[in-house]
Amino acid sequence: MKPELVARGVRFGEGPTWRPDSGDLIVTSVMDGLLWRVDPGDGSAEVFADTGGGPNGSTPCSDGGVLVTQNGGMDFGELGLIPPDQAPRPRYTTPCLQRVGPDGAVRELCGIDAGLQAPNDLVIDAENNVIFTDPPHYPPPEGLKGRLLRYRSEDLAPSGAQALDPAERLEVLAVVDDYINGVGISPEGRVLIVEGRGLRWIDPDGGRTWLIEDSGGGDGFAFDREGRVYLCVPGTGLRVVDPDGRLVEDLELPEGAFLTNCCFGGDDLRTLFAMDALGNNVLAWDGMPTPGLPIRTYQA
Repeated sequence: MKPELVARGVRFGEGPTWRPDSGDLIVTSVMDGLLWRVDPGDGSAEVFADTGGGPNGSTPCSDGGVLVTQNGGMDFGELGLIPPDQAPRPRYTTPCLQRVGPDGAVRELCGIDAGLQAPNDLVIDAENNVIFTDPPHYPPPEGLKGRLLRYRSEDLAPSGAQALDPAERLEVLAVVDDYINGVGISPEGRVLIVEGRGLRWIDPDGGRTWLIEDSGGGDGFAFDREGRVYLCVPGTGLRVVDPDGRLVEDLELPEGAFLTNCCFGGDDLRTLFAMDALGNNVLAWDGMPTPGLPIRTYQA
């Protein structure tokens, strides 16, 4: 099954998130520091917000806005992914979580004074906490330490984990010695991260077990309702991993596609959307056999 082209023009796209109330996608442009609203019905794409820096992951809010993991900005002219003369001048900002309102207004939710590195991807748990990955800037330096962090709901007391802010709302859940990237929560409520070349469970008691130790790498991913993982492997493809850790399928891609992240959407959550970052395209596989796991909305 080949994907369809949904929209063009989102430069180095990341962080797609489906908004069921409005029936559209919000996607990020890490290169241009913008959020785009994409209408899958007519293929239109319009700027939703200007965040500056490097907006990476996104997730919907209850008022129609979104939360964004802001990595602070990257100089794409030095990364070697695109010709330097096609790279915009970076508009650096402080790495943080950003709250984007339904009108596109941007403010910092947390992290301004917490010494964040380059927030990458995020998910909302059952208690309305924001769980997000915080790797070093890419390319990762020697001796890197990536972190899995939690921004607690105001209704919850401090958990006793190491806190990074005076209010003790920003907590360290795990520190890893490899590059940490995508994050998601399974149908059973377990937290899964992309760590190095594999997928690893992070349990509340601090335990860490591999779902698959070598998936070929990975960036972002999405769960379906049966617990399968749909993993974007930049430069390789979109891999489907069973709940037991078996690689069961590689979805067909256009030649040269470079996928960064994906999400399920559509009225029945049977459309898998993915970002082809180097092609500047939004792709979609319609009619997936199993619907996606609904994305939790941040109760703003």
